Amino acid sequence: MICNNCGNNVPDGQYTCNVCGAFVGTQPAQPVQQNYQQMNYQQPQQGQYYGNNNTYQNLMNQPNTYDMKQYGPELGMKWYKFLIYFLLFFSAVLNVYSGYMAFTGKHYDMAAGYDGAHELIYLNYDGLKVCDVMMALCGIGFAVFAIVVRFALAGYKKNGPKLLVWLYIVTIIINILYALVVSGITAIAFFQIYKPTSMLGSLIMIYANTVYFRNREHLFVN
Repeated sequence: MICNNCGNNVPDGQYTCNVCGAFVGTQPAQPVQQNYQQMNYQQPQQGQYYGNNNTYQNLMNQPNTYDMKQYGPELGMKWYKFLIYFLLFFSAVLNVYSGYMAFTGKHYDMAAGYDGAHELIYLNYDGLKVCDVMMALCGIGFAVFAIVVRFALAGYKKNGPKLLVWLYIVTIIINILYALVVSGITAIAFFQIYKPTSMLGSLIMIYANTVYFRNREHLFVN
């Protein structure tokens, strides 16, 4: 007989074509049925792939690490990232530079506009060079302090925000003491040495950082 599908010769008594597999006989094709009962299919037991029966439920029922009811809406961390990735490093570098200028007296040269001005100033004002050397050491100390604060904040240490505030407080105190001593040595007015804008800026930073990190104190728990 001839296959109606591909035209191939199919031997008598054969119900399917050897080439295309089409049914060509008069006997209806028997539908293939799968006896699912004979497959002995077993539902995997709970916990079979999760170690124990309670692990999956524990994972699903685990509360969110950020508690909206307790802490309110999640707050941004842009200022925090600015502090740890730029500002505190910049502050450390700036304090090292200021310490170098104070140690060498170059800040007097810059103010006077010519090299060697610091030598004349130190000749006229006894004790000023010692004061500048002490301030230079304080500048190095501020730089180290800034790096310590940076890593405390980056590690979410509990005392990190407090150290940051203390960095500004100590800086204000040392600069005020320096200005008072220099004013006493040179008879220059205190506010000509330590500008009120510098103090105001530091006070603003203290207040702003206190409020900022108070709202995020739940993050600093290490």
